[in-house]
Amino acid sequence: MLESLKVGDKVITIGGIYGVIRDIKGEVFTLEISKDIKINTTRNAIGSKREK
Repeated sequence: MLESLKVGDKVITIGGIYGVIRDIKGEVFTLEISKDIKINTTRNAIGSKREK
């Protein structure tokens, strides 16, 4: 599942943070968690992909 993630996917981190992938650079994902609020996390911190 982690290898199939792409920009625009909705995900939940293992810490319970909901976000949308806005950028991927290697193992670092940029998630938008609210309007204009973005955080960086590692690929391994993604717990699951939310269905649309």
